[in-house]
Amino acid sequence: YVHGSLCEKLNYTQKPCESNPCYNQGLCSPIVSSKDLSNQKDFVCLCPARHVGRLCQENVGECSCLNGGTCYRSNEGYKCVCPMLFTGPFCEHDLRNTTFCTHSPCQH
Repeated sequence: YVHGSLCEKLNYTQKPCESNPCYNQGLCSPIVSSKDLSNQKDFVCLCPARHVGRLCQENVGECSCLNGGTCYRSNEGYKCVCPMLFTGPFCEHDLRNTTFCTHSPCQH
């Protein structure tokens, strides 16, 4: 079963992407612990364009910068310039709370 403030916590018998937790056609990807390859209790949602949030639940417009980002128009369209400690196309990732490499996806 699913519970938690964003319905993201799973019981231990369920695989993390089995309930299809990502919204707006986001792609669920299980996070496998490098210490225990059978341990798949967490996941990340890979969000489609113009959607952000842990579960891709937030719809952002073409120029909707988050977290104090500034929107600029360029030849390629709109672009957000993020304040320090934020990154992503819409400044949606807080680098203070990042887990990008906690599970060692990078080889070098």
